Amino acid sequence: MYKIALITWVNWQDWAYLSDFLIKKWYKIIWILKSKHSNLDNLKYFNIEKLIHFQYSDLSDSKKIEEIILKTLPDEIYNLWWLTSPWESWSKVNDYVNVNINSILWIINWVKNSNKIIKIFQASTSEMFWNSNNLWLQTENTPFHPTNPYAVTKLFWYWMTNIFKESNNLYIVNWILFNHESPLRNIKFVTRKISDWIAKIKLWYEEFITLWNINSKRDWWFAWDFVEWFWMSLQQDKADNYIFSTWEIHTISNFLEIWFKHVWIYNWEKYVKIDEKYNRPINLMNLYWKNSKAKDILGWSPKVKFDSLIKMMIDEDIKRLKNNKYP
Repeated sequence: MYKIALITWVNWQDWAYLSDFLIKKWYKIIWILKSKHSNLDNLKYFNIEKLIHFQYSDLSDSKKIEEIILKTLPDEIYNLWWLTSPWESWSKVNDYVNVNINSILWIINWVKNSNKIIKIFQASTSEMFWNSNNLWLQTENTPFHPTNPYAVTKLFWYWMTNIFKESNNLYIVNWILFNHESPLRNIKFVTRKISDWIAKIKLWYEEFITLWNINSKRDWWFAWDFVEWFWMSLQQDKADNYIFSTWEIHTISNFLEIWFKHVWIYNWEKYVKIDEKYNRPINLMNLYWKNSKAKDILGWSPKVKFDSLIKMMIDEDIKRLKNNKYP
């Protein structure tokens, strides 16, 4: 008997990798999309768009979302339903508060009132930490210190899911995610933006890259490795909270050096310009953490190495540009 997975709304890289993974596990996949005109390019990347069952609803239509959940009665809900840009959240605070906060309350309420045990995967963000433990690795016990509206809304998600999980005996897994990348990463995120820019420089479409802080440190890894952990965490007897990271830290300048070398450009500094307009009101310098709890309980470790991820991304961007397919 196959299981049913409901994946909420956003057509980011995670959903495409997760859908491809779950299809291979013989799941029936239901996507909630905003409209029939939503972009399906990420699914087409895997050639699985015809294997997905689509439902359509706007983020603000709580009644429609309730109808979908009660109609489909999924075994698992993977909720990455949110507005996602820390930088953008400063100029769209009301949108981020209304959409990000309301959505999780609706989902929890509907699951609580259903007659079926439905497991929820809830994604949180490393942005909730900021520099709260800047000199060492963050753990599940590190105090939170969010410094942008996006991170504040995700911290609300984190605590509300924990409160409802404990008070209503719900199966909700919270993952605090660090940066995960792929050729399907949205172009507004810095790694994909850099990959696209360098590909254009290689093909003589651009002359330089404009960035801000190239010395900030993050834990970056491959999105496909992340989604395997998503699934594994919902197969445990007990719902828990986890940090998902690789315990490996790189600066943006590390990205630049490897990417440029991969396309045979060695004096990469001459192609990078610094512009303060890309700075955040409060800038994060270092974000990295310890993932031993997830490794001990789930017995998993990432498979794709950092260098391989970087080369994979720029090779795909060069291919897209040569085929006139823009992200």
